[in-house]
Amino acid sequence: MIVVFLTAFLFGITGSPQNSALGNPRQDQDSEVANVLAQLKPALDRRKVWFDVPWNERIERVRTRLVQLAQESPESRKTVIDSLITVLNDPKGQFDLSGVDRWRLSAILLGELNATEAIDALISKISWTSYDLSPHPRPPVRTALVRIGKPAVPRLLLALSDQNWSVRWESSEALKEIGEPSVEGLLGVLAHAEPLGRAAAAHALSGIGGARVREAIELALRNETDEETRTHLENALGFIDHVECLKDSSKCK
Repeated sequence: MIVVFLTAFLFGITGSPQNSALGNPRQDQDSEVANVLAQLKPALDRRKVWFDVPWNERIERVRTRLVQLAQESPESRKTVIDSLITVLNDPKGQFDLSGVDRWRLSAILLGELNATEAIDALISKISWTSYDLSPHPRPPVRTALVRIGKPAVPRLLLALSDQNWSVRWESSEALKEIGEPSVEGLLGVLAHAEPLGRAAAAHALSGIGGARVREAIELALRNETDEETRTHLENALGFIDHVECLKDSSKCK
């Protein structure tokens, strides 16, 4: 049942679940995935339905069932993840109101499923934030990468030197949220990367903090010759000082 369910999710096809006449387990599995995804039928005007409780419940039902299907077997997990990646790679997914719920849910689920095989696909879309009309908006791709955690760190570190500002920002924020598992790699970027990477690494490290991080940023600042990067390093130290002051007033400068 997985294929039909996922097919409908990908393309907005509606319909009721189909039973396989031949009883082929793989076909049944694929069909169910497609039919589950069909429950996220594109809304004609998403702005009118986003805050509607039944629609939110529908999204949650789809999320729950896809997680269940992914846990049934390695083959089922692969089918679900491959289909979610297909949705993620849809160039219209971020902007088309009729498909944005599928796109956001696909990104978030890849994180929830700890889909390390989707890291490259997620990184390639990290600057996509999508329209989010929920009360607490959060970039879905960053959410997924943070959920995956340490396995995503090497690719996120490479993205710190990307020419796209949004890619650098989202990667830096993700590494900051991942926290301690990111520190060693961030210190390496701070010491050896190009100016763009050093600045982004300093931003991420400022949100992690600690004596070791402070010492590394101070050393980097003493050796830094790029004026813009120096400003980022100074800002990072200032943020660390601010956080330490909030925690302990005796450390306020």
